[in-house]
Amino acid sequence: MGNCPSFVVKPFRLPRSERLTHNDAQYSSTGDLIPEHEHREPPPKLVDLEVNIRNKLRLLMKQSSERENSQIILPEDLKAFWTPMATRQFYTRQRWHDREWNETERMSDYHKIIAVLILARFRDWGNFRKIFIDMERSDKNLPFEKKDLKKEDFLGSDFAQYFWSSQWVVCPLVIEELQEPYELTGKMAEQRFPYINPGEEIGSGATGTVFKQVIAARHLRYSKLGGKSDNINPRTVACKRVDEKSAETVEFENLKSLRECLSTHNRIMVNIATIIRNSSSAGKVHFILYDLAAYDLSTLLNNRPLDYQEERLIRHDSSPIGRNNSEHWWAGDLIRESQNLADALYFLHRGLYRSGQTWSLVHNDLKPENILVFYPNMENLNDRYPVGQWKIADFGLAKIKEKRDGSNAEKLHVDVTHRLTNSTSTRSRSITTAKRDPGRYTAPEVEGQGKLQRNPKSGDVWAFGCILSEVLAYAISPTLVAELRKECEKPHGIDQRFYDANTKKAKETVMAWLQGLPGRCQIHPGQQHPATPSWIADCVKLIGKTLEVNPSDRYSAESIRDELGLIAKQMHREKDKFKLVDLLDVPDISIGGRYFQHRSSSSSMSGEEPLQSPKNIDLW
Repeated sequence: MGNCPSFVVKPFRLPRSERLTHNDAQYSSTGDLIPEHEHREPPPKLVDLEVNIRNKLRLLMKQSSERENSQIILPEDLKAFWTPMATRQFYTRQRWHDREWNETERMSDYHKIIAVLILARFRDWGNFRKIFIDMERSDKNLPFEKKDLKKEDFLGSDFAQYFWSSQWVVCPLVIEELQEPYELTGKMAEQRFPYINPGEEIGSGATGTVFKQVIAARHLRYSKLGGKSDNINPRTVACKRVDEKSAETVEFENLKSLRECLSTHNRIMVNIATIIRNSSSAGKVHFILYDLAAYDLSTLLNNRPLDYQEERLIRHDSSPIGRNNSEHWWAGDLIRESQNLADALYFLHRGLYRSGQTWSLVHNDLKPENILVFYPNMENLNDRYPVGQWKIADFGLAKIKEKRDGSNAEKLHVDVTHRLTNSTSTRSRSITTAKRDPGRYTAPEVEGQGKLQRNPKSGDVWAFGCILSEVLAYAISPTLVAELRKECEKPHGIDQRFYDANTKKAKETVMAWLQGLPGRCQIHPGQQHPATPSWIADCVKLIGKTLEVNPSDRYSAESIRDELGLIAKQMHREKDKFKLVDLLDVPDISIGGRYFQHRSSSSSMSGEEPLQSPKNIDLW
């Protein structure tokens, strides 16, 4: 008996254009195949998928500088983008897809290449396996040479330029912490810096411009005891850009020597790295990277201790308020940090070692603008930097030589303008010779002498004494710094130098003002026999030893360091004995547009409680 035709069920087949092939299959976020009956929407066409991926890749781009074509995609961002679903959704639609790859990580070796091809609008996907997989050209081979890209068995001359230009998006530079400058030449000159923002200009001068930059995590490789370690978190740095026409050869030739000598002292500023990019379009450009300071000592001395909000605004985000107890300090902290600074100066003068030889370096331009203030993030909570960690910087006029060699000193030029906030002087400190015009902190014998000085280290000592006098004034009361500088302008108001241009001696008005400080400060005022803080008189005496007219009569940096150490210890022992220091007869003085009141003899007797100093500062 035959079948009844009316009961025969013929199979229904979709038109070929509507059939779901294996390459159209959809996968879950875990990479599992989604059954056909669970498809919620038809898969996008391959061309639409490319457009979607291209748009998402552009969202991952970070503008690493203000220049065009400086975008980068960080490796971790690209890795997070290529999820198993995103990867399989793309490559399973290709003719060259191998089903065995579904169970492996094979395609992860081509994530960067596929991203570059999509950004460059590649169309020859049918030959991807032949060009890349069969020829073993994977992400590890990036970046490719342009001449290789142009080969007929590669991308050919028509598409090579598009790939060449796009590959730098996924190949940001990993910066090596090296002692000597290293040069990016050839194809590597096209590598883009691993900055995660365009940068902020924070200084400029005759030789270059300084930008605040943030280096992406894992893109700054430190050299540490022969090993390698990366920055786990983004690192804020100062980057000085110097064009070839402005660069002085001697500066970069000696960076290695300077760094080798100074890298063992944590109170002396050295560069992280110097990179030279030599490209056909921009020529040779030098990039010098430094740690970014909160500000310089001049900024600290020219402003009263700020409240939380004001202080937060002038610091950069890598030096937050309160780090290592930096929101509470007293006068002893300033003296202790001055001692550390004197130790750094002694190290420059006596403690440098390079290639088994003893070397001596004279800074020749010591001033508050060239002393940077840092608030390091220390793991040990006992490491306190209430007034910051001070570091000597700007070795633009420094001279270095072997101690046993009496020959002329080798000039170092390391013009460093790498602070966040503008100092009182914004002009460049880049000077091509060691001779310079006298400044406020210049020693009298330096004027017009330059590198012909017979004992140049004594010039650093004089400058240190001038700085110490301002630190002392600030330690007693921040308003006294401006008062001291007014004394420096006397008698004719011509200059603010600490010495008289005619006699070459320290100005009598300045010395009289300093010697009068102990008498203006009293412990336990109102008592029958008020005392005077001994540390103030000790500091004044020490300053006098640094401002001797005869250079050979001045203290050495070592003696200054030792004396400040004794003063700091004495202050610490007596701190709990004295709770109040009364500053007598100090008028209200404008500092940086702000006015302050101080306790005077009349106000203390009236029962009023005017401001003596900010509440977070203890004179004892």
